[in-house]
Amino acid sequence: MLQHGIPYPRVCRGQQLATRRFRPQQQQPWLASRTWSIHPAQAAAADIDSIVGNLPIREVIHQITQALNKHNCLVLQAPPGAGKTSTVPLALLLHQPKYLQKHKTIIVLEPRRVAAKAAARRMATLLGEPVGRTVGYRVKLESKVSSCTRIEVVTEGILLRRLQQDPELQGVGAILLDEFHERSLDADTSLALTLDCQTWARPHLRLVVMSATLGGDLAEDLQELMSRGAAADTTSSIAEGPGGSSGAPAAVPVIVSEGRSYPVTTQYLGKPLLQKRDELEQAAAAAVLKALSTPAASGGDVLVFMPGVAEIRRLQQLLQQELVIKNAGIAVQQFHGNLSPHQQ
Repeated sequence: MLQHGIPYPRVCRGQQLATRRFRPQQQQPWLASRTWSIHPAQAAAADIDSIVGNLPIREVIHQITQALNKHNCLVLQAPPGAGKTSTVPLALLLHQPKYLQKHKTIIVLEPRRVAAKAAARRMATLLGEPVGRTVGYRVKLESKVSSCTRIEVVTEGILLRRLQQDPELQGVGAILLDEFHERSLDADTSLALTLDCQTWARPHLRLVVMSATLGGDLAEDLQELMSRGAAADTTSSIAEGPGGSSGAPAAVPVIVSEGRSYPVTTQYLGKPLLQKRDELEQAAAAAVLKALSTPAASGGDVLVFMPGVAEIRRLQQLLQQELVIKNAGIAVQQFHGNLSPHQQ
């Protein structure tokens, strides 16, 4: 019999090797205590399904974990909202593969600090834990990690600095490069250095490139680049250590999550003249009021994109002065990277 919640070893500073088990949380029904009379791998799959829920990534999540059992490189395409950022790292951890044994960690690359911290908070919430325990983050001038952390969400500069200081990535079992379609010099350099690490020192290291889109031959380019250091890992013939992999190069799998689409209606309101100060903000305010007057906005929200923080603040001031906004009790909130985590 196996108690629900797959244990995995963790080493905390000042403690002996302990076994960690997810504790039932009242707010997470899937963590409710119950008994399994099935194989541990099947119980792990059940936990993964519970975390993923009804997100679109559910259709391919087990395909991802199984593919990484055989290949050390993988490309994942999943549109925004599919759940790849918050569920794929947790699924790999719950899957308990060999490449994560000996308390190896998973590093998740996010291009922006706000996204990195939000992803860490979401994964920690799914586990019913505070940030900094099983899931933590490292960003510029701030970090929340501990000796028990298994998943670290980092920004580009943090990962690149680690690759430069520790080219073999000791203690790391998997690298996930998220939002790769945005492309940057730091992200591309991190990919190149990680592939070098795989080829010459760590053939068991897993590398996953996740992107919302693979247009412009990005998928083919990634496959060609990653296949140079990729090798099938179906047996124990690949040994950790210098000298690279003795396995034959294998095709890098590309997994696509279709996501979930909703109907979108586009209305063109014309281009503002932009001859006077605040004219852009006034045009945006008029567009918001028009959107609120449509039946589709009943009981919903409105999301407005502006060029910068100054424009966001001026638009907020204009909308808060409108009687329609005041009478309806609509909250007008700012959302940008300069806000504190609590405000975000």
